[in-house]
Amino acid sequence: MNTAFVEIRVRRPEKLAALARFVERLSEAKDSANFPTDAEWKAYFDSSSLAYFENLSPEELKEWEAEWKATPVERRLRDLSLWPHWDFGSFLDALKNGEFLVSTLDVTASPLKLVFEPLAFPYGGADCLIAATEAFGQEVIGVDDGTGYRPYVKLPRWQPKSRRGQDNQDAGPHS
Repeated sequence: MNTAFVEIRVRRPEKLAALARFVERLSEAKDSANFPTDAEWKAYFDSSSLAYFENLSPEELKEWEAEWKATPVERRLRDLSLWPHWDFGSFLDALKNGEFLVSTLDVTASPLKLVFEPLAFPYGGADCLIAATEAFGQEVIGVDDGTGYRPYVKLPRWQPKSRRGQDNQDAGPHS
């Protein structure tokens, strides 16, 4: 398959080196098929980057489940506003199980590019790589997922009623 990429506009230059370290370690892990523990991955993220990921309470999970079950199946499967934002464990599972290799964070490109190589189609998609980029405070402006380039449009995700209307589209659920 062709090389693919996530196109990035730098919003938090002070977090770029941390993103580069994370991408380098992810590349090594994908190449070796020796994926680190969640605890090792957590060390790559500071508290503000970890805050990007959702951590629903048991009550919030029940609220989501009730709304999910009350929605017709055909809408559930295509409407991302019914899906919660990434939690850290699901994010790591998607990185581990996605059928792609990660090449590099190309900081010489303008705009920057997180370059990866899909190994199959479907391969799991670029959503987890987009999440990694956003967790480190950067803005995704486009994606070539191996099927052609498209501008990136951030879609709304499900939020507990207590947080609806408070979401900052440039950040994760708790920023």
